[in-house]
Amino acid sequence: MDGTDTREVSISNESGDFIASVHGTDNASHGHIKMFESGIIDFNNGGASGSNVNRLRIATDGNIGIGNRTSSPDNLLHVHTSSGDSVIHVEAAADPKIRLRAHSGESIVQFADASSSNVGEINYVHSGDYLKFRVNASERMRIRSDGHVQLQHGLTGLSG
Repeated sequence: MDGTDTREVSISNESGDFIASVHGTDNASHGHIKMFESGIIDFNNGGASGSNVNRLRIATDGNIGIGNRTSSPDNLLHVHTSSGDSVIHVEAAADPKIRLRAHSGESIVQFADASSSNVGEINYVHSGDYLKFRVNASERMRIRSDGHVQLQHGLTGLSG
């Protein structure tokens, strides 16, 4: 640096909360990490305008919120966007994977909407070695370990 650069990094203490900030040449904060006395950690940025927006929060219970409306993440990882699509991108040079490993119980992918958290579901039942599919909150199809497929049909339902 030639001495004319006025950008700086500062660490401050506000009511027991520590803030590490990056200031631009306009002396506005362009991003900061805030460590709350309660144990919460926030990562904010905002670009040239100096208006910081919370982008990531680590809550006191270890849950992580990414995006907006995640000030109280309700799961280990909570990703939210207030408009448009919320996409989690997994990329690899060979085989990208998402692995669900259950030490007991079942491995479940749930599909939710505003009124229900599991209207659709793909569920592998480890104790029975079968894969079941739920649609509109009811089981509609099951693939058994022997390869047989059972379908919900009329009132007959599914059999073991």
